[in-house]
Amino acid sequence: MIVEPQITLLAHSVINSELADADSYAQSDLTDAEALTILIERTCFYASSFNRELMLQDANYLTKTLIEQKNWSIAEHATATLYFRGVSWNFAHQILRHKNLNFSELSPHLQSEVSSNNVLGPVLRDFQGEVIFAENADNEPISGSASEAVDSWNRELEFNQDGLACELEVAGFTRRQVNDAVGPMLSMMTENRIIVTGSLRAWYEVVEEYTQPDVNAEAQQVMKLAKEKLSLVSPALSDGQEDSHGCSM
Repeated sequence: MIVEPQITLLAHSVINSELADADSYAQSDLTDAEALTILIERTCFYASSFNRELMLQDANYLTKTLIEQKNWSIAEHATATLYFRGVSWNFAHQILRHKNLNFSELSPHLQSEVSSNNVLGPVLRDFQGEVIFAENADNEPISGSASEAVDSWNRELEFNQDGLACELEVAGFTRRQVNDAVGPMLSMMTENRIIVTGSLRAWYEVVEEYTQPDVNAEAQQVMKLAKEKLSLVSPALSDGQEDSHGCSM
């Protein structure tokens, strides 16, 4: 089955209601993550000349501080956790390179639930032509849409995986050994699921990198969806990212 990317905001930083001036933040237009970032700013650069009320009322304060002044250290405390489903193993391998994010990934040994799911990148989804993907009993080509072709190839791969797994089990190998042997046969288009946690700074940098026009099309699409979810955590940062490009992503 062909699946589409889905991203869920699982968790994010919340200001402790017992904070002495928590009400001031709650009455502002700031989200908790943004309020925490400003609180860090006040703590790091505390001075009596700081006008807290002005900071809370200035919708562009975070944009000015983070994006214009490049003072990113204060954005390393507030975090957001996203759950990615309907993404390919290829995309997962790309984003897992980023050491400033924390990951939990679906084990390749436990693919029974999603192994039949495949992810088509934007190009294949938009492709309207037909693809030859098999031959019938008379050696005549069988063609269909890109999704039909990928599903057919994946079923064949699963059949081969299951056959090899049975042979290994009969030969006396343990289930773990069998999984270790057949797991690497997974297609890079097979669905993966990952949970990712990062600071506002880390997310900003990753979204910035993966929404550039020269990046893999699936990565662009997925990270634009991620940016929509992250805008719930920090609208100011999301707006600032659009401004830095000169257009909405």
